[in-house]
Amino acid sequence: PMIVWTRTAGSSAWFIRNMYCYVSEAPFQVSNGAPIAYAAWTGTDGVTEREPRFCNATIPSTTYYLAADGSDDNVGTSAASPWRTIDRVNSRMPLFRSGDHVRFRRGDVFRGQLDVTFPLTRGLWTNRVTTISSYGPVGAPPPTISGAVVVLPSAWTVSAFNANVYQLDLAATFPGLQLTSSGVGAIFYNGRRLVLARYPNMRASPVPYNASTFAFADQTDTNANTVSSLALASKPAGRFVNGTMRFRNTDWTYDRMTVAAHTVSGGYGVLTLSPNVPGNNLLSRLIAMSPYFTTWGFFVENVLAELDAPDEWFYDSSTMRLYLWPPSAEPLATATVELAVLARGVSIVTGDPSTSFVVSDIVFDKQIDSGVFKQPLDRRPVSPDRNLTVTNCTFYRQENFGVFIGNWHSYCTVSYSTFEDITSQAIAIGTDAWFNEVNYNRIRRIGLYEAQGLPGSTIGVHLMLCNNCSCRSNVIDQVGWAGFRFTGATNRLEYNVVTNAQLTLNDGAGIYSGGDESRGQILIGNTVYNSYGSWTSAMTRKRSSMASGIYFDQRSANHFLFNNTVYNVGLNALKMAGGTQNVTCIGNSFSGALVNTIAFTRALTTDPIPSGSVFICNLIGTNQLAVGYPTVSQPLYYFPAVVETGDITAYGNYYFAPTSIAFWYANTVRTFAVWLTLMNDTSSKFDLILTPRPAFDDAPFTCNHPNYKFGAFIVPTTSTGTTSTGTTSTGTTSTGTTSTGTTSTGTTSSGTTSTGTTSTGTTSTGTTSTGTTSTGTTAVRTT
Repeated sequence: PMIVWTRTAGSSAWFIRNMYCYVSEAPFQVSNGAPIAYAAWTGTDGVTEREPRFCNATIPSTTYYLAADGSDDNVGTSAASPWRTIDRVNSRMPLFRSGDHVRFRRGDVFRGQLDVTFPLTRGLWTNRVTTISSYGPVGAPPPTISGAVVVLPSAWTVSAFNANVYQLDLAATFPGLQLTSSGVGAIFYNGRRLVLARYPNMRASPVPYNASTFAFADQTDTNANTVSSLALASKPAGRFVNGTMRFRNTDWTYDRMTVAAHTVSGGYGVLTLSPNVPGNNLLSRLIAMSPYFTTWGFFVENVLAELDAPDEWFYDSSTMRLYLWPPSAEPLATATVELAVLARGVSIVTGDPSTSFVVSDIVFDKQIDSGVFKQPLDRRPVSPDRNLTVTNCTFYRQENFGVFIGNWHSYCTVSYSTFEDITSQAIAIGTDAWFNEVNYNRIRRIGLYEAQGLPGSTIGVHLMLCNNCSCRSNVIDQVGWAGFRFTGATNRLEYNVVTNAQLTLNDGAGIYSGGDESRGQILIGNTVYNSYGSWTSAMTRKRSSMASGIYFDQRSANHFLFNNTVYNVGLNALKMAGGTQNVTCIGNSFSGALVNTIAFTRALTTDPIPSGSVFICNLIGTNQLAVGYPTVSQPLYYFPAVVETGDITAYGNYYFAPTSIAFWYANTVRTFAVWLTLMNDTSSKFDLILTPRPAFDDAPFTCNHPNYKFGAFIVPTTSTGTTSTGTTSTGTTSTGTTSTGTTSTGTTSSGTTSTGTTSTGTTSTGTTSTGTTSTGTTAVRTT
């Protein structure tokens, strides 16, 4: 029984307001003398309420077991009598109690979405932990929760549309299947992700420079909500209606809109897009960021008439019919075909303010939205007892997120997990979040399908307006835009490694933070290298690298950088844009940028002049002649509207360059001596390193994973040797090893990190030997 007491404001008398009966398959009773603690609070109506809180000992938790060979008619509460399906667990959810557990047998695959939705209990059971984990033989692989259904070969029939195309009636094949608004999110053929029917088709092979096999047609004219293109002139009117146009709308984002109409006029194909709403039409999405939008690229997908090549598919949501052109060398009769149709693996949407959740030792595969999703029913204050822990899990081939933790969460942890082949973002934590941690994760191949997944940018770890959160000892290798993107205040990034960033987008960084709300970020011991920038589908005037290693943007301020290492980036090793203020850099190594090693910029005249930054005992150098403007190689690029001496304090730094050194200051190239005078710096040093690093070339970067038949990228590498990146074993990372000159940076073992240590050049603690460089080798300091 549960009794709620109430009293009228100002009265000392308590009355029974309501009596509830707890219903259970195994009812329990509270005998006389059972411990009951009462909690009291005052509601917004001014009435104070009391609620009995039964001690945990009086309400035992229940563990539910699942096995692939179980039965939903079993009792489900023992490993000897497990249930078979996730649907059976969901049917029990109305009786699910805080502190109950779900166990999946190791080695088994479960297809479904676990919905944890028990309602608000106002703390009736206090400090309870609900776990979703595994059981079974030690050493067996972890269980898999899959968001895909398997199609038997016999379910396909030859389509009248084309003799090479097969079709499937989803309603008849999977009766009762509840599809999301996305319908079929992806098709995996023998484990490889296929391509929605589209125009233009995928290229047969990659083309340089830094391009993938995705092809784009250029927009030739754009108004409020139409696109006109010569490339569409040969297509009959109406062909692309109801298709999805995916397009690049900035250097750092892709977007998508639905085609409402398609006409041909004056030698151009014209697409009218929907919705045509002020602030939400094509014009607003493009011009908001750049007036030069007419050559941004696009393609149109999910068009049946464009189903004209192997490895393509189309889904008709009106008839729930699927069309597939199988790969030429892989017969459908012997293929495993999986359709990603379920939104999430574990979805936790609950109003319980006192239950913590732990998800561990599970593989999540092929969900449309996310592997693990948690969202509260209402806003709650920061509290350590309302959290989610995700640990020792694997997230694979989600379309949107590996883990998504919604707004207003605190004390959540994502750790010791692997994220691979995710289309949009590996880990995302919502706004107004506090004290969350992302530690010791391995994140690889995120956002490598150009323009696919969610609109916007593709990111390894995304902290959206979070405060006092930390990310420690993660390795992020191969990401479409940024390894980390975070806003909020006083977040800490420590001992992370980010490599091969910006493989499908541009104007970002391995580590990015920006906005007025970005304050007091702390970066310690991170290593960022090989940040390239891709201009596939970019407008003509933007077809060059805009990549940075670390990037603070849009009037952010008060950041602290200590002992970080950045090298081999397309534009800036460290960029502070939009009037970023008060950045303190101590003991960092910035080198190998193609243009500016450190850049201060103002994008708008309304941005404040960069000021207040301090650089102490950093290694600042460049060993590659610049491409683009300015046309000189420079360690520091300072670009305020007017000359402001004393805005930056610099002392005890070591500058190096291959020939001469110059600083771009207030639209003027300054010598090293002039720079020292401007900065009142009498202690910094400068040396020449006579052998420059070779220029980036077009040596191919490839991924051998079967998903990437179409995903080979051309990315810049040194012309001598190849790079081995991101090898991790139980938190130990060795990165940045080249065959000519060996660099070991960011090595972590059991949380202990040595950063910035390089074997090139003779170095001892506190002493840097410089001036000795071999091809492909960068001399950096030891701290």
